[in-house]
Amino acid sequence: MNVVSVFRSAEDCQQAGWMAVDVTFSEAVTEEQILKWQTLGDLVYLRRLKQPFYRIAGRSFLIKGLEGQSRLRIGFEAGFLPPCDKDAVAAFLRLK
Repeated sequence: MNVVSVFRSAEDCQQAGWMAVDVTFSEAVTEEQILKWQTLGDLVYLRRLKQPFYRIAGRSFLIKGLEGQSRLRIGFEAGFLPPCDKDAVAAFLRLK
């Protein structure tokens, strides 16, 4: 799985103290990948939904997405420097 693009989210909420990036991958996110990301933080994984949802909460970030989709969103608290390029996001998500 490779990071294809990283864009600053149009839904930033800097007034609330966070910003987000939207990440697109070369392939769909699988259950196996979601479970690997569990090491990043606290995982909530709703497998039984028609479109399984996952959320990973870390100390200064929140990752959320849908299994089977090739994208996700990462939100960052104010003061946490977000990875905004493909290599930095890949490193953050431990894809490399």
